[in-house]
Amino acid sequence: MVRLDGGAALAARQGLPRRREWVDASGAGMAEASKLRRVTVVSESGTPPKTTFGVEMGPGDPRIRIQIGERSIPVDIGPEQAAELGLALLAASAVCSPGHPRPAPGEPIHSAHMPVLGWQTGTLSAARLPVLVTTLLGGARLILRFTPEQAASCGEALNAVAASVLDPPAR
Repeated sequence: MVRLDGGAALAARQGLPRRREWVDASGAGMAEASKLRRVTVVSESGTPPKTTFGVEMGPGDPRIRIQIGERSIPVDIGPEQAAELGLALLAASAVCSPGHPRPAPGEPIHSAHMPVLGWQTGTLSAARLPVLVTTLLGGARLILRFTPEQAASCGEALNAVAASVLDPPAR
């Protein structure tokens, strides 16, 4: 076991006590072990600081903002990365829902088929555009806006699929 003190200065600058963590570097050379810096900053009460996540527009692309206590960390991402991350987070919400087996620690969570627990239809009041609101396993609500033509086509397609599943063709 090798003790690494990479975050003592950060904790001191933030005026917080630092909890020491030990990183198992057995079998790794010191050069590799020095890359394994892990720091846990705690508040005066001994609890981790509040962590929040948000998305905002950066200078040219979306930006994720991670707030850990008083520290704010901006991470610029491209539109494709935003789509991938959004789908992965929805999948994480579903696969980590109560009553479902959780993935193993370290296992990547990718986009998945999202079980719909409920749905509602309506229109946007000002634009009179059709909307479909789905409630997904894990609690996420997606509000999908359609043109009237898209809504009619989607409804017909879903109805046809449901009919084929309920009354499969004879073989």
